[in-house]
Amino acid sequence: DLGIRKPNPAIFLHTLNALDIPPTEAVMVGDSLSADIAGGKGLGLYTIWKPNPDVQRQAQLIATGATVAANSTLALSECLKGNRSDDLPRGL
Repeated sequence: DLGIRKPNPAIFLHTLNALDIPPTEAVMVGDSLSADIAGGKGLGLYTIWKPNPDVQRQAQLIATGATVAANSTLALSECLKGNRSDDLPRGL
């Protein structure tokens, strides 16, 4: 335990350094817009929001700037197949 929590950039940097991966080659997949997506975007990571339908709303995608929203494991798979356009957020 590092004693820090997301969205603190130090936790993302620690993980990236441990894996020897630059932020430009990393993907942050998470269900928390404030911790996972905002934290990842803060370091320039490609972010995929996997919303919890009981808690979160699709409209929040635009407000946070997540790259895409993946509403299923299949959609998550499609997001990772190389379709990494950062033009506009969209839900799958």
